[in-house]
Amino acid sequence: MATEWNTLTPAEAAAKFVGAVRGGIFLTTGTLTEANSMYLNWGSIGYRWRRYVVTICVKPSRYTHELLEKRNEFTISVPLCDDYRAMLQYCGTHSGRDEDKITAAGLTLCAPKQGSTPVLGGAGWLHLECRTLQSLAFPKESLDPEIFSFFYDRDPDDVHTFYVAEIMSAYEV
Repeated sequence: MATEWNTLTPAEAAAKFVGAVRGGIFLTTGTLTEANSMYLNWGSIGYRWRRYVVTICVKPSRYTHELLEKRNEFTISVPLCDDYRAMLQYCGTHSGRDEDKITAAGLTLCAPKQGSTPVLGGAGWLHLECRTLQSLAFPKESLDPEIFSFFYDRDPDDVHTFYVAEIMSAYEV
């Protein structure tokens, strides 16, 4: 059965992304044969360098960070229904270093519409296919002390890396 794509404009995708990111979204990197997905709830969409971009934040201690540093692509899969809540929870509490958590969470992978990084399979998704334009280790000394204390006191050397990526394709399935 062929996948039906509902192509969205970047503005349409941004509205859906912003509405869902606080509840959690999936970030996937890798290939169809070796991929990892993580729970993500920090991110934004904007316009920079004459491109629509997404900015995500990943700590260096995460397995996904290691994979992002090897590839210049990732996908974001935004659940458009509550069917994926338990899967988000699973991906947020297990490491891909230790297991194939995509399979363990009950998720599947599908070929993307445009790039080489897979998207999550099934219906009820907004997918963003992204190409990294910039990665930046966040300079902790420039962060507001209250925010730094709240988010990084337990491990002050594990400060997020920001990835700014062009949205190459956005669509619903």
